[in-house]
Amino acid sequence: MLRDNRQAAIAARIAQARGRFGSLARARSDGSWRGFAGGIAQIVRQMPLWKLQALRRFGALIQLLARSAWVQHIRANPRYAPAHLAHWVKRNRELGAELAARLSPAGFLDDQPAALQVARWAYRQAEAASAQLWVSLKYAVNADGRCLEILGG
Repeated sequence: MLRDNRQAAIAARIAQARGRFGSLARARSDGSWRGFAGGIAQIVRQMPLWKLQALRRFGALIQLLARSAWVQHIRANPRYAPAHLAHWVKRNRELGAELAARLSPAGFLDDQPAALQVARWAYRQAEAASAQLWVSLKYAVNADGRCLEILGG
């Protein structure tokens, strides 16, 4: 590979893994993960320091893009009524550490404060727009302040 194409090679390998497995988390659980990660590590070892610093600098942008996609997913999907939301908050409070311990080795990030912040934002938007909150298959209620009370904000 040409020296100038190393970053592109890393991006291409990641895209290839995502295309083959659907996500990097699934790729990690495959037996070929070590070879995949080792190949990327080899490319990174050969990169000059300034390129590594550039990759590190874009890490925050990549994380921001991922969170942005998650927020768009929350706009596109129905928000849940207070009873469902209270169950989610209770589950995260009681089992959050256990869930994080199980998800983290699989490559999933677990950031409860960020999740709550996004949920508060989504429910504020829902309340401002008088959105419908899902209760059951054929029943919805109007968004009101109860959800923000449940979320502590």
